[in-house]
Amino acid sequence: MDRPRNEPRPPDAPDASRLPDDDAPEDAPDAHAVFERQPRRHDQTYKDIFAHDMAIRSLIRDFLAAGWHRHLDLDTAERLPTETIAPDLSRRLPDLAVRVRLKDSDASVVFLVEFQASHDPDMALRTSEYALGMVAALRANRSMLNPDRSVPAILARVLYTGPRRWTAATSLATLIRTPELPAAARAGPGLGALDHIVLDLRSASEQDLLSEDSVLGWLGAMEREPWDALGRVLASLAKQWAGDEWLSFREAFADWTDERMRAGGMPEEERRDVRQQIIQPKEEEEMSQTYAEWKEEQRRQAREQGLEQGLEQGLEQGLARGREELLLRLTARKFGAETAKSLQGLVGTMGPEQLVQVGDAVVDCDTGDELLAQAANGPSVAR
Repeated sequence: MDRPRNEPRPPDAPDASRLPDDDAPEDAPDAHAVFERQPRRHDQTYKDIFAHDMAIRSLIRDFLAAGWHRHLDLDTAERLPTETIAPDLSRRLPDLAVRVRLKDSDASVVFLVEFQASHDPDMALRTSEYALGMVAALRANRSMLNPDRSVPAILARVLYTGPRRWTAATSLATLIRTPELPAAARAGPGLGALDHIVLDLRSASEQDLLSEDSVLGWLGAMEREPWDALGRVLASLAKQWAGDEWLSFREAFADWTDERMRAGGMPEEERRDVRQQIIQPKEEEEMSQTYAEWKEEQRRQAREQGLEQGLEQGLEQGLARGREELLLRLTARKFGAETAKSLQGLVGTMGPEQLVQVGDAVVDCDTGDELLAQAANGPSVAR
């Protein structure tokens, strides 16, 4: 059956036409580049997390209404359908829409949330389109309006997890303002209602702006320092959310963590262990000890793997560098630093056999000039 215009779809309906650009990795010369090279089910894993009431409360308290959430009745928070159809039949689809009533009032606030993994210079335009689509959808359903038939306040928010700091404009006015407009028009009212706020999740975690025991705090720590944060997050999970009533949330968090660890290159067997610890948490002390042992084992394996690769790929180069350093040290002790400095420019082009010959010459020669002459005129052996 055809869906009436502006009628929303259920929030979790799959969107086959959604372009994957939101989750496209960005090249960034930081420690997290490896996590951005592999595709991640970024939006869906975040949606699964915030399908749970306790995560929604953390989102409102720590970001959406930070500083004034006490004026909201969080028990009335409800997710709204996110897809609306515009008059031109185009689709508007923010990732999350949450409606919350004000305390001691029947008026409501609607938060539109976008989970963004890449930098988007047109985000102000996108969030404005989302807000306009939500206005049309709410007006088509009078039960969602305020008692005076007005549309609830609509506030757009972006939860950004990209590797680089967010620099794009957060105001639609910035995108449309031109020098030809008079100053009074540029500073006029109205455009501010379409602004949106960005929470740079990694930066907020780095600056300790998020509580470590909140869902947003976990996500920020895992996005910024996944390996270092995992143990703390597992311990906090076991301490606060180990009950059966939180099982569904733990399963969603396990899916999110699995994607994070997979993108970071963690082998499947280790990912299964982490997933099991999330779904069936152990006692906090036992979990901390288990994770410490696991982390040490990963470091040991990494060291062994590095040594093995070094033996296979760089043993000869390592030996050559060692010979050069030893040769120059012996030369400096016998003939002085100036001779060693002159010899350094010669040994850089020598192969292993010639380095051995020059080493013999250091012992046999009586003067530095004699040593340099033999090194310069000796047989050329390609490295």
